[in-house]
Amino acid sequence: MKALTILISAPLQLLLLGCTPQHSMPVDPNYDGIFAHQAPVDMTPVLDTHNWATESGDTIDMTELVLKLVPAAGRYILADTPDDELENNWYINMTDTIPVPCIPDELRTKYNLYAYAEQYYNGNMLLYNMESLYEVCIWNKDKPEEERIFTPEEVMDAIRGINIDVMRNPEDKQCLKDAKDSLLDYLAAYPGYRVDDAEPLLYLARIMERFERYSYFYYEGDMEPIEAILDSTMNKVHAGQWAQERFERYLKASEDEQLEVMLKELAECRDFDEQCDLWCLWSDCRQSLDEDLWVIAVGTRLMDSEQYTPMAVLIWLRWRVLFQEAFCGMSRDSAIPNDYYNEYRKKCLVASILHFERHQDDIFSMFLAEYMLNRSNMNRLGGWLGNNAMYEGPELMPKRYE
Repeated sequence: MKALTILISAPLQLLLLGCTPQHSMPVDPNYDGIFAHQAPVDMTPVLDTHNWATESGDTIDMTELVLKLVPAAGRYILADTPDDELENNWYINMTDTIPVPCIPDELRTKYNLYAYAEQYYNGNMLLYNMESLYEVCIWNKDKPEEERIFTPEEVMDAIRGINIDVMRNPEDKQCLKDAKDSLLDYLAAYPGYRVDDAEPLLYLARIMERFERYSYFYYEGDMEPIEAILDSTMNKVHAGQWAQERFERYLKASEDEQLEVMLKELAECRDFDEQCDLWCLWSDCRQSLDEDLWVIAVGTRLMDSEQYTPMAVLIWLRWRVLFQEAFCGMSRDSAIPNDYYNEYRKKCLVASILHFERHQDDIFSMFLAEYMLNRSNMNRLGGWLGNNAMYEGPELMPKRYE
């Protein structure tokens, strides 16, 4: 069930304080003009961990390895211990209060672009979180009471805990308050999870329409859906144009040496874009199926740099699928740490916006920001068999899952 995503397929056109500047899409046939070519990310910590793991051999402690590479995974892998204080956090989205980018006034452009991006991001995220929490009600309503992880009262407390004070616009804040209060009133009217699946989701979708006014761009020529522009451009952006030779060396290496070859190639890339391109190739190949932990660790490190790349959307989307699969599970009952995923959504988003501030002729970077804003949380009702990771994986990484 992708209730909120159906609203965001329309063409986007940002209303910038009444200004309607016109932009042209990049015309460079090789799309080189949309790359920033920033300094590569230091991969020494990952290489050092690989050396430690190699020296440890069969005596390696896998939990220690995970915590060295992906510290955030600790709250999930340690939660299996009954007495561990982290146990209650395994269903982490229940305590989600989304970190929002409160962008300083002095950094806003003459078009007030930052103000609009902030309002649109915050409005979307708060509504996505309401949707995610309501999904808990839907998924639990047919379960025996003893199998429910959280009571209806706990779900309602989590919804009450969603902080709408981050909204600067008073009308937007009131709109979200009304949505929150209406959802709570609805749940109170149907105690014990006796809810109608569709009605609240459709209601939240209608509220989302208010924030669409922040999501439109003017540019020269006919208006086209952003998805069409991204599809046609990203196919070229992510085609391995920067890192294909490095990737070929990885594929030709022996099975025992492939991981070491890949990590060294990543460390030797000439710039950040080449590292990202190589990561995209690596994450979408069957040879990396047993290297998930390392793929996740490198993806995390790339996003932690908070540098801009046109590949940010693809890296973030693939990374959250791989993290979900490796540490949380593909079941509808699995923990879905949308708060953690959205921390990295925000890092990629702000990097795109700051890049656009410095390069206002690069409209593609703003399209990427728009696309990132319009992706809903990882949902648990996206298909018949499991959570959305089960379906997004083959869609985003077809070669890996073929």
